[in-house]
Amino acid sequence: MSTGAFVADGGWHAPVARERDLVRPLRIALATESDRMGGAEAMLAHLAAGLRARGHHVELLIPARGSGWLDAQLQGVGVPSRPLTLGRVRWTPVAEIRRALAAMRADVLHSHMIGLAMFGAAATVGTGVPHVITMHGTGRETSAARRRWALRAALRSSAAPIAVSDGLRRELRGLIGSVADRMDVLPNGVPERRGARDATRASLGIARDEILVVAVGNLFHNKNHAALLEALGRLPADVPWRLVIAGRREDAADALDARIAASGWEQRARLLGPRDDIPDLLAAADVFAMPSLNEALPMALLEAMFSGTAIVASAVGGIPEAVRDGREGLLVAPGDIHALAAALARVVGDVRLRGRLGDAARARARAEYGVERMVTAHEALYARVVRPRRVDVSSIP
Repeated sequence: MSTGAFVADGGWHAPVARERDLVRPLRIALATESDRMGGAEAMLAHLAAGLRARGHHVELLIPARGSGWLDAQLQGVGVPSRPLTLGRVRWTPVAEIRRALAAMRADVLHSHMIGLAMFGAAATVGTGVPHVITMHGTGRETSAARRRWALRAALRSSAAPIAVSDGLRRELRGLIGSVADRMDVLPNGVPERRGARDATRASLGIARDEILVVAVGNLFHNKNHAALLEALGRLPADVPWRLVIAGRREDAADALDARIAASGWEQRARLLGPRDDIPDLLAAADVFAMPSLNEALPMALLEAMFSGTAIVASAVGGIPEAVRDGREGLLVAPGDIHALAAALARVVGDVRLRGRLGDAARARARAEYGVERMVTAHEALYARVVRPRRVDVSSIP
């Protein structure tokens, strides 16, 4: 029975409702190589909390020397964590995962990202525990040939490999071959959270007549925030734009600082660092911009859709599956600064267009990208792979 998939028009077909009725309380181990603030980690927090709320026993397997961010998101919801020693001792995590699966009597191991995909594949050999793998992106994770080989092997052995968008699945097929065709597509989901527009604009010093552009994403080069600065600089001189970028400082941060200083834009463009008030920033925004060079299905984009903010984004990865050009946002070719500037000029200069795009984006997010929908899809997939051991089907006609 299918867990659901994207279809040609970009819509999501939910799992058959009957499958939800077959799910019994399961013991689910969720494993990740990163617990820092980020999109994949936020998705994992939402999934863990949602599964726990439905009565499943959920435990996190996370880095022993992590940041603690993921644990902090789940405080008070009954999702404990177990440490994994990730580092130079290559096979230590495999033994630790095996011990954790035995101790919690796990029904399924769900690994996230390439490192845990490999460790989890090795750890589940001979255990009878089905191994689910979710890939959230490519980039450096698949840059080395040996890692691509290892990922192929892990996906072949997985009971249910997952990509978070069809665009990511296609990209993986180009990198690792036809094994990617085995992957189910289960999109990310985010909660709908209201933000405080006026108070946030006041705290940022944004005047009533200024157009606030917000970007959310850790400051990696592939997020292409430099192109966003360049595109905004091409707008007419009388356009009162302001820009804030929320995200952890990474390899592109110093260059962005230098570009802002060289342009004399210290009062117009700010790097805010990591923020835990993204709903407020999105509520304060007039435009959400995501000029990335590659993406899978970014959580920040889905949050922007729920906020009803007008979106300008690159047509990469899973973005066109969620945001259709001219309907829920304006999409441009990645790296095309001229097209990015033109799209920004359109939304900045047309308040009705911003309203129409924002309303359509919110409606689509509510229909396709809520947390409950994501959790239901994962429940259905778990039921499929563990059913022989955990689900009594004797009463099914």
